[in-house]
Amino acid sequence: MKPKVLFVGSFVQKSKSGHVGGQMFACNSLINSRLSDLVDWHLIDTTATTNKKRSFIQRAYKSSLRLAKFEWMLLTKKIDIVLLFTSHGFSFREKGMMLRMAKLFGKKTIIAPRSGLIKNDVETSESMRSFVSDIIRKTDHVICQGPSWKTYYSELSGETNLDKFVVIHNWIDTKPYLREHSPEKKSIPVRVVYLGWVNRNKGIFDLLDAVKLLNEEGIESFIVDVAGNGDAFDEAVNYAKTLGIAELIDFKNWVMGESKIDLLHSGDIYVIPSYREGYPNSLLEAMSCGLPPIATSVGAIPDVIQDGENGYLFPAGNAKMLKEKLYDLILHPEKRATFGANAKATVLRNNTVERAVHTFSEVFKNLS
Repeated sequence: MKPKVLFVGSFVQKSKSGHVGGQMFACNSLINSRLSDLVDWHLIDTTATTNKKRSFIQRAYKSSLRLAKFEWMLLTKKIDIVLLFTSHGFSFREKGMMLRMAKLFGKKTIIAPRSGLIKNDVETSESMRSFVSDIIRKTDHVICQGPSWKTYYSELSGETNLDKFVVIHNWIDTKPYLREHSPEKKSIPVRVVYLGWVNRNKGIFDLLDAVKLLNEEGIESFIVDVAGNGDAFDEAVNYAKTLGIAELIDFKNWVMGESKIDLLHSGDIYVIPSYREGYPNSLLEAMSCGLPPIATSVGAIPDVIQDGENGYLFPAGNAKMLKEKLYDLILHPEKRATFGANAKATVLRNNTVERAVHTFSEVFKNLS
């Protein structure tokens, strides 16, 4: 008999805007993989209906419905294992309550935290720090997006059983991205790609400041493609105008599907200036396309980028250092080519769906 796995995550194909998030891909790729031959899935979808801020009452109402469904499935479906994918804040609270409920029913549990903003919650709320620590101690396994997250959660919880922390690097379907890409042969202008939410946490204003510094040094042979949107989009557009660099920034809004892959392959450098990250799928997509990345050393990013080998790392908030890294790669196409080739090799080695599925299958066998 296959074990029955109650999987709580995001199972829609795309959001209302057409955007496909990392959580959506991660969950759907698992249920559509060979894992379905090993386990019997039972699904509860927790995809947010909007990315806009919702009232506590709205969120609590939706959560109460899901919790009721969760309890009903525990009572009626003879569940063996509960797998919970969670973001930060309210999402972690809800999944944590589910995990506690599952434990009351005597079920095996796996929790997969997938947001760098969990660190913000822990640092700003003693209540949240206590709650996250308790959930980590109660669960049977924690899926960590990289070795740095394993260290973080084990130290936060004080858990001495390190075997419960399983590192599974984020995974993507690499096939659509594997085209020939030769950054060293690109003609001027060099294209720098930013792909993601346009808000302060993602460091968009640091990127604009870095572009201003490059411009002041006489470097004008580049364009920055900003493909995304968010609550700071209009502010960022106006800030670029204020800095006098509007002609160097192409604000494209969201670019998805084949158009996104085309954009990445038209680029020469990929940049992530975020203050918080879990393990960004967009980074893996860019690296699969052979783009050399420049990213902040936050979350699991240092588990992916080896500074000076397959990309560059810099401290979050340091626009001057970001400028220096951009300067170096803009002026040295041969370094872009070397970093880009190494970046692609890294993803093919560590971040395929097949690798993730293999590790999940071992976790399920261990709990069955």
